[in-house]
Formats: sequence, C-alpha cells, structure tokens
Amino acid sequence: GIIKTDSIPASGYVPGVTYKIGVAGASGSNTKFGFELAAENSSNASAGTFATTNTRTKVLTNGHITHTVTGNIHISGSFGWVVDWTAPAAGTGSVTFSTAVLVANNNGTNTGDNTVKFSTTVNEATTTEISELTNDNTQLYPNPIENYLNIYSHFTD
Repeated sequence: GIIKTDSIPASGYVPGVTYKIGVAGASGSNTKFGFELAAENSSNASAGTFATTNTRTKVLTNGHITHTVTGNIHISGSFGWVVDWTAPAAGTGSVTFSTAVLVANNNGTNTGDNTVKFSTTVNEATTTEISELTNDNTQLYPNPIENYLNIYSHFTD
C-alpha cells in the first residue's frame, strides 16, 4: 500500500507514543502530487494527532494532514511524505489510516491525472496483567548470584 506504518509494531500502537507515518508510491512520469491523510477510530472520529516534520506538510483544522504548496512537487515517477502521529489515549481501539493522493502530470488540465485511495488499519497494543510477586509464589536462585539470576514464579487462581 501507499501508507507506510512500519514504525508501529506488529503488536499494535502504544497509546501516547509518537510514530512516523509515510505516504509514498510510484507514479510513472507524473511530477505534481497532493494528499490528505486521516487517522480515525471505529466511529470515524479523528484518533491521535498529526504533527508536521517539515515545510512540506500541514495539519488541517479537522485533524487530518495534507501537503503544502512547497510539498506537492516531487521527482518524476515517485511521491512521498513523512509525518509524525501521536497515538490516541488507551481504550481507543483500532485506528484506520485513510489517504487520497492526487497524481498529476502538471499539464494544466485534468487529462492524465489520477486519484489513488488507500487505507490500512492498525490495532491498539494490548497489555497483560501480571500478578503480584510475593515470597510465597516466587523463587530467586542461586543465592548468592553467580553470573545469572533465575526467577521462578507460580500463580494459582
């Protein structure tokens, strides 16, 4: 796809952590590009916050991020932007990134121009509750420690 979420672990985003999100692709000989990227929860409300990392992008009042005038020209055959996204609060759940990219040949007409749409969903990382370690359910050995410490815990419900 054209949305790059590689910085988000496969286990999911961690609430409050900032990740790099990219929008990139190939376009033949076209040289002018535009995009808008949204991050939304299951209710289609903005999820998390975008931030600009250079003068090629700007945040819109609706929370989406887009290109600037200086950010719509690229090398012939490819386009790309990278932005920061800070993940939403815990309990938000899955977030869908959606984008529309205008790929234009800059000839002053609509002939030869295309719009590419793409979306991808990332999950919120889940946490596992860890029971409290106590003297009754935990063994540490050897004692004294020599190079390695072994920890053995046994929990009952």
